[in-house]
Amino acid sequence: MLRVAALKVIAIGLAATLAMLALGPWLVPAVLGHRFSEVGGTAWIFALLGTLLALNQLLVAQRVARHDEVVAVGVWVAVAALVGVVALRPGSQVVGLVTIVLAVNAALAAGLTGRLLSRP
Repeated sequence: MLRVAALKVIAIGLAATLAMLALGPWLVPAVLGHRFSEVGGTAWIFALLGTLLALNQLLVAQRVARHDEVVAVGVWVAVAALVGVVALRPGSQVVGLVTIVLAVNAALAAGLTGRLLSRP
């Protein structure tokens, strides 16, 4: 069941990311106004981040259902790493910060997947 749910999250997220990659420069200003036109070209990275966040939420919920308390430590390590890296980069641009959040969430997803494979 988890595999099916994860594949659905990934498929929907991939579709949203590709759609924002192709349509973002047009769609973002059309929906949010021309003040946001420069964000349209990077809208895909926000869709990718949303996909990773949804996947991580699914994986954490599965581990919690299995009473795997070690996962909480991994999530807090990811939060601490994120706060530490962002604190070292004050005044960063939004896309730079999103890229950092994306990298931390990718590492968390990899760790959660590894934990899942080692302890079904």
